[in-house]
Amino acid sequence: MMQKPGLPARMDFSAIPSYYLNIVMPHVDDPLELKLSLHLFKILTRKKGKAQFTSFNELLSDPVVVESIRQKDRPVEETLRETLARVLSRGIITAAQINQAGNPDTAYLLNTPSNNELMDSINRGELKLTGKKTAVSQLPPGEPLPDIFSYYEQNIGLLTPLVADELKEAEKIYPAHWIVESIREAALNNKRNWRYISRILERWLSEGKNDGTYRQNYSPDDPAKYTTGKYQQFVQH
Repeated sequence: MMQKPGLPARMDFSAIPSYYLNIVMPHVDDPLELKLSLHLFKILTRKKGKAQFTSFNELLSDPVVVESIRQKDRPVEETLRETLARVLSRGIITAAQINQAGNPDTAYLLNTPSNNELMDSINRGELKLTGKKTAVSQLPPGEPLPDIFSYYEQNIGLLTPLVADELKEAEKIYPAHWIVESIREAALNNKRNWRYISRILERWLSEGKNDGTYRQNYSPDDPAKYTTGKYQQFVQH
C-alpha cells in the first residue's frame, strides 16, 4: 500500500480557541459548519490592525473555503450564507454591515469583549468598518484547468525530470488551480523557474489564498508581496 505524503516539511499552524474545542465543537454535527468555523478561526486570527474581520465576499472568493463547503447541484453562495448562519448561532462569531470599496457587504469578527465594544461603536455610528474590494479568481467558472505539466512548458520552459517530480509532489499538497495560477504569476513577473513558483505556493499555504492579487503599494516584482498580508483592514472615524 502506497504511503500517503503526510504533512509538508515547511508549514504554518493556525490558532483555534480552546473554548470552541472544549465547549462548542462537541455539539457540532454538521461537517460544513465545522469546516467553515475552522477556516474562520484561521483567517481572523491572522488579520492585522484594530479591526480584525473578514467579509462574506472575501470568504466567497477564497477557493479553499469554497471547496470545503461546496455541495453538488447547489450554488456555493447559498451554502455559504446558510452555513454562516449556523456558525453565528453558536455565538462565537459576530457580524456587522460594512461598505467594501463602495459595495455593501457583511463583516465577521470573533465574538470577544473587545470586538463587542467595537460593534457597539459601529452600531452607534461612531465607527465604520471599511476594506478593500475582494476580487474573484482569475479562472472563469467552469473553465477546465490546463494540464499543469504542459502549462509549465508553455509558460515557464523545458520540463526537466526534476521539475516534473516537483510538480507531482505539489499536486499532492496544493489544489490544481493554485499550481496553475502560481505558474501564471511567475510567467507574468518573468520569474521562470520552479523555485519562484514553489515560494508562491508555500506562501499561499501559510497565509491563505484569496484572489492572488498584489497588496497595494508593492510593485509586481517586489518579493514582499509574498511575505506580507494581502488585505488591509482599518477603522475610519
